Amino acid sequence: MTESSIRETQSSEFDNRFQRTAYAVAATTMERIVLNSQYKNRLPWNDDENGLVLTLAIFDDMPITYNFWWTEVNGKLVVFYECAGDVDFKKYIAAFFEGLQIPVTKAIDFMRVIMSVTEGKGLSK
Repeated sequence: MTESSIRETQSSEFDNRFQRTAYAVAATTMERIVLNSQYKNRLPWNDDENGLVLTLAIFDDMPITYNFWWTEVNGKLVVFYECAGDVDFKKYIAAFFEGLQIPVTKAIDFMRVIMSVTEGKGLSK
């Protein structure tokens, strides 16, 4: 997949949730479960049960594929993503989110997302 094909994928209507996404969080399934259990009862939190599997590129006949899951946290849409294939080519996923102008963070830094979606107030419980 070239830079132009990444832009083409970004501009297509393959999933309009990307256009509404405020933050992207690199997280394994276990990290996502832990974050869910830590914050779900402390903030308005609504999981979207419909995820997405997307192949961003083919590199040496190996697909670079990611899983995406969305959660609405305090009214802001957050996408959690994880490599689903054998190749995690961080350059492509970074270019994908950069083109969509979605800030990316890691699960370990999720508190930054919390502070942003609560406008600096943090957790109330």
